[in-house]
Amino acid sequence: MNLEPNVITYTTLIDAYCKIQCVEDARSVYDEMTVKGLMPDVVTYTCIMNGLCKSGKVEEAKSVFREMEEVGVVPNHFSYATLIDSLFKEGNEVEAFAFQGQMVVRGVGFDVVVYAALTDGLFKAGMLHCITYSALIGGLCKLGDVNKGELMLQEMEEKCVVAILD
Repeated sequence: MNLEPNVITYTTLIDAYCKIQCVEDARSVYDEMTVKGLMPDVVTYTCIMNGLCKSGKVEEAKSVFREMEEVGVVPNHFSYATLIDSLFKEGNEVEAFAFQGQMVVRGVGFDVVVYAALTDGLFKAGMLHCITYSALIGGLCKLGDVNKGELMLQEMEEKCVVAILD
């Protein structure tokens, strides 16, 4: 039996290398894959982007995103969430919002992963205001997690945000 690796096989290896922050090894596997005539898919590209972002190489990840688009592979919500999250983490809110806007224009659906990246980024950037805090605190309390609600209220007070609770 002659078994040849396919896109899924290569992508699995690329993802594994990226998860242990061996991005150069992941790139080597990617190069081998393309030399053998296999075209990477959105999952392959997103794995590489994620690995680059986790290694602090956001500019390279954006380059991979552009490459993906140039070869006709359409980015999905995970591709965008990866960049949005990383851009917020490095303090680049403007570019994070630009990618979020690009998602809207292109009709890429938002899911819990995208919303989590946006919410986390807004919190870290100090851009959430009292209504968002109040909604989160109210939701935590309704779910019975009063301790987390209190911690959120303390954080809110430390940032001098006025509470609006019902």
